[in-house]
Amino acid sequence: MELEQVHRYVLLNSGEVTNYINDHKKEIRKKHRGQRKFNIEEAHCTEFTKWFRDTVDRISEEIQEEVTWARNIEGFEVPRDLVESDEEEEDLFEHGSEDIF
Repeated sequence: MELEQVHRYVLLNSGEVTNYINDHKKEIRKKHRGQRKFNIEEAHCTEFTKWFRDTVDRISEEIQEEVTWARNIEGFEVPRDLVESDEEEEDLFEHGSEDIF
């Protein structure tokens, strides 16, 4: 439990995730309409770490799908920093367009 608390503290106090914090708070406010501000803040603190992890995973999957799709366009080069590893890059070349659908 301590590691999760430390992780949550770092995330909630990092300027780099401010936009994610704001997005999550908006979702929490919608989900908990009519509840006290304390309950909303408590929900945000307890749910943010999982929500953030799920959101980053979803975004990562979307980017990799776009990279796979872009590789199938003749003459289009995907920047190397969007491909996570050489092994993954080889996998993208081998599978071609079937990964898209």
